[in-house]
Amino acid sequence: MMLLAAAFATTALLPGTYTDGEQAYFAAEAGKPVPTLTGIRVTAQGNGFRVQGVDAHGTAVGADAVWRVTQRDHIDSVSTAGCTRDFSPVADWLTMTDPAGCS
Repeated sequence: MMLLAAAFATTALLPGTYTDGEQAYFAAEAGKPVPTLTGIRVTAQGNGFRVQGVDAHGTAVGADAVWRVTQRDHIDSVSTAGCTRDFSPVADWLTMTDPAGCS
């Protein structure tokens, strides 16, 4: 989920709340085990974003993190906790070009 949100590193698109609620719905509909809902709320903060985990009702859970976003030569870099992921535009999407320091 975090990687998906990071792929939308364009500052105008990133702020918002993202969940995988659809996966839970479709799993239940198919009679499969329903995964625990994963969600994040992203808000703009300086030259980056504050990311907070949320539950199904949008209530904050767990510790939050700060993502720094930099743009250079048509590449968006998202950095947090020693991990930097670079994304470059390909058609109407972004592709990760360098997951430096990420596990």
